[in-house]
Amino acid sequence: MTAFVGIDLAWSGRNPSGLCLLRELGGGMEVLSVDDPVLRPRDVFDLLARLGPDVVAAVDAPLAWRERCEGERQMGRVFGRYHAAPYTAGSGFLRRRGLTAGPELADRLGASGWEMRPEGLTAGAKGRWAFEVYPHAFHVSAFRRDRILKYKKGPLAVRRAGLMEYRADLERFVRARLPGLAEALLRALPLVPEAGACPGRVLKSVEDQMDGVTCALAAYLAWRDGVHPCELFGDIEEGYIVVPCLHRDGRFSGRAASA
Repeated sequence: MTAFVGIDLAWSGRNPSGLCLLRELGGGMEVLSVDDPVLRPRDVFDLLARLGPDVVAAVDAPLAWRERCEGERQMGRVFGRYHAAPYTAGSGFLRRRGLTAGPELADRLGASGWEMRPEGLTAGAKGRWAFEVYPHAFHVSAFRRDRILKYKKGPLAVRRAGLMEYRADLERFVRARLPGLAEALLRALPLVPEAGACPGRVLKSVEDQMDGVTCALAAYLAWRDGVHPCELFGDIEEGYIVVPCLHRDGRFSGRAASA
């Protein structure tokens, strides 16, 4: 049985990370957990190692020591019009600010035989796989959005409204695309608190957990459909960012033709 892991990894390893664990179960899927623990790179590595020989992990954090940030630049050219261009963070920036949890995790995984080349991930593949994702780009494609969901910045009321929209989009998506998983996953998702009862730390917890779920769904869809060339941004030297579902979105057919 393959496990699917979504990690919205805190870049410092000192703050909570969004975590979602899914697993195949008798032809369907089960939700093992949705949480926001504090995870250092070695904690994530140990957790992944316990899940067995067949695991697909999608991580929202830089996983490669990079200088040119070519993956982010490519994504900016494609997703900039949707406001979904990722932040460019080179190795020097990450080291100076102690934001090295992602590359440190990738180093541990690579040294232990995890496959870090997502272009080899075919439908139903066996083995241990890990790759970087960017939830905003996944939302644009999977949810067919014209703009990103706005739930990370701004006044609390704006963030809360964005999280409400986020949860509704997740619900529509899993009911339409993964109906066997929908009820269990929606029960596990945190509720967005009522207006006036939602301090920033509570909204941040909800945000992290929902991003963990997005990453887990991305991991599962990449495994179910395989990773298509048009869904890869970047190169092996500096790392890939994967956008599962992109091959199904006609708005990006030009990229599919040129990939």
